[in-house]
Parts: sequence; C-alpha cells; structure tokens
Amino acid sequence: MKKRPASAPSKRAAPVPSRHPAPTPGPRLALALVAGLLAVGIALRVVHFQVNVYTPDEDAYAHFYALPMHSGGLGELPRLVREYNARPDMSQYPPPTRVGHLWAIVGLMDLTASSTIQTAACVSAIASILMLLLITRIGLGFLNAWVAVLALLFAVVSPLDLALARRVWGDELVALLALAAAWAFLEHAAGGRHRSWKIACLAFSGYSILVKETGLLLLALATIGLAAVAWRAAGARGAAGALLGGLITLLVSLATIAAACGGLEPFLATLARAASANPVTAYSRDYQSGGPLYYARGLALLQPLPVALGLLSAALAAVRAPLMCRSWESPRARGTLLTLAWLALGVSSVALAWPLKNMRFLSPIYAPLDLLAASLLGSAMRWLRVRWPGTPFRVGVALGAAVLLAAAFADHQRFVEFFIRRGIPDLATPWFLRAPG
Repeated sequence: MKKRPASAPSKRAAPVPSRHPAPTPGPRLALALVAGLLAVGIALRVVHFQVNVYTPDEDAYAHFYALPMHSGGLGELPRLVREYNARPDMSQYPPPTRVGHLWAIVGLMDLTASSTIQTAACVSAIASILMLLLITRIGLGFLNAWVAVLALLFAVVSPLDLALARRVWGDELVALLALAAAWAFLEHAAGGRHRSWKIACLAFSGYSILVKETGLLLLALATIGLAAVAWRAAGARGAAGALLGGLITLLVSLATIAAACGGLEPFLATLARAASANPVTAYSRDYQSGGPLYYARGLALLQPLPVALGLLSAALAAVRAPLMCRSWESPRARGTLLTLAWLALGVSSVALAWPLKNMRFLSPIYAPLDLLAASLLGSAMRWLRVRWPGTPFRVGVALGAAVLLAAAFADHQRFVEFFIRRGIPDLATPWFLRAPG
C-alpha cells in the first residue's frame, strides 16, 4: 500500500475583518453619553410632570372634548362640534376640529382606563420622549455621535420642551410629527428610494394637520422638499408626481377632519367661528400679540445659547457657508443640515409674520435648532483641531465642555424658576417679562 505523502503544514487562516468594527474609544464614550442623556431626559420629564393649575384651553381639550369621546365613543365629536358652534361662550376655547390631538388623548385614556387631565398631558410627555429618541437617530444616523451628544444636551434640559412636555396642548405632538416627517424625508433623500419613506413623510405631515393648523405649513415644506428630490432624480415629471402626492395628502387630511366633525359644513363653520373669535379675545390681545421682538425676548429669556447657535447654523447652512459645508464631507450630512435649516427658517418666518404669537407656535423648530446648534459646534471643533493641534485643542475642548455644562445647568434652573417656582402657565412672552411676585 502506497504511503500518503505527509501534508504540508497548513498556514493559519487570516482573520476575516468584521463588517461592523468595534467603535473607537471616542465614539464608544459618545454612545455612553447618549444613553446617559436619554436616561436623564426621561427622568426630568417624569419628575417635572406635575402641574398645579391647568389653563382653560387644556381643560377644554381634556374635559370638554376628550372625556365625552372617551365615555361615549368617537361618534360624540359631531355633537361637540354642533355645541361649539351653538354656544357663544365656547369661542374662547380652541375648536374641537383638532381631531388628531383628541384621538391621541382618547386612545391613551382607553389604553390606561384613566380619564384624568394628567392622562391627557401624558400625550405630550410621550411625544417629548420620542423626540429625544428621534434627535438621537438623526444625530447618529446622519451626522455623528458627538453631534447627537450635544443636541441631546440642549434638548434634555430645554425649558421650552420641559414646559410643553407636561401640558395638554397639542404643540408637543406637532413638534414630534414635524421631526418624524423630517427624519422620513432625510431617509428618502439619502437614497431610500423606496416609496415607504416618501409615504411616511407625507403621512406624518398630513396627520399634523389633524393635530393643529400649523400642519398645513409642515405639509407644504415636506411637499416642496420631496418635489426637489424628485426633480433631481426624474426631472419635471417626478416633481409633478411629488406635488400631486402633497395635494392628495392635503385633501385626505381635510376630508378626514370633516368626516370626523360630521360633515364639511360644520367643519367650515367651526373654523370660521374660531378664526373670528381669536383676534378679539383679551388673552390674545394682551399675551399673544407683538412684533418680531416678541420671540427674540422670550427665547433669550428661556434658552438663549442653543436658539442663537441654531439660528446662526441655519443661516450658514442655507447660504452654504464654508464653515458648515466644508466641515461635513458627506453629502448625506450636508443634506441633513440643509433640510433642518429650511425647516427652522420656514416655520420661524411664518411665525414672525403671523399676527398671533406664542412660543408654543415655534415648537416644530426647537429640536431642529438643537441639532443645528450641535452641528455648528462640531464644525467649530473641526476647524480648531486643524489650527490648534495637540494640547491646545484638548484644553479648548475641555473649556468648551465646561461652558456647555454650565449653560445646560442654567437652562434647567430657568425652567424651575419660571415654570415651577413662579408657576407661569403659558409660553407667552409677556408672562416672562413680569417681575416675580
């Protein structure tokens, strides 16, 4: 029998590189900070949830509208609409046509078997927590981990968001839908050509119309953005299809509200009545009117640093300034900054021109401004790293981190001072200009 030749010693197989390499220490630390900030954000929204006195508008949402719908079913809404139109004293309250907000409240009441006004306010608290998660998703997925950390640092202690997260108003839900629509748009624009992202963007924008009239502007901005993406991909025909999709979404949203309210006629009558009543109410005249300084004063008192940095970043991104464009090599990141910039500038421009003013009306731009402010700081860090390498850069980062932590602590203290100690009931600027009593 022939002896088999001895086989040559086998070489050790080279390890196959992982498709998902382990994160470097920097990103690993950033992800740990993200998790910690999310935990702090949730904790603050639980700790500060209690409100001693709710406003008449909140009572209307919870008791006049949602409670009868919780007890008698969603079919109670047409009766509530008729009652709103028949009673002159109801004109001082928000109309019951904001069905998307009411459905969310009633759904949570049904789910928890609790019909208290605190349950209605939980809709805003849940929306606020979901926004923190979306800020994280956009920061990590489209920018970088440190931008997510900085944006969360701003958002977690935001006096504006903490105030909205404990109230029954629909503004926090609108803010969530605006950020969700922006996220879906970014996924679509970044290469997710599948229709699901486009449909999700239109669905979030369309549902925001059911929550509050601000949604009309959000749908317009979403439609314009989708048309611009379609134009680049398929020319005029693609843009026309996107515009048609926006129009269909608008018609479906309005038809849904009309059907829920018992028909087109009572829906239009309610809108006309609410529009004619708002300008003459004493509260609107004394607390919700003013020029452009109305917002400048209020935001400077509540959260000056992130708002100022965010608006500056939005302006720089909109004009494609080198500081913002060259710092981000990825087209995905540059597109994200441009999208967030136009969302913030579009909503704020309309709010400045609108006769009624309240910092609640700017709720759709606060999360985008946090991301934009964080991106501007990230761009500045890259610029400094080139010019101050080594120890000077590390010292500068340490000092900057100390300043940001001090600013975050001050933001939280502003919330405690204005909304806990002084018990200010609304985000109307005149409340904050009063001397503490």
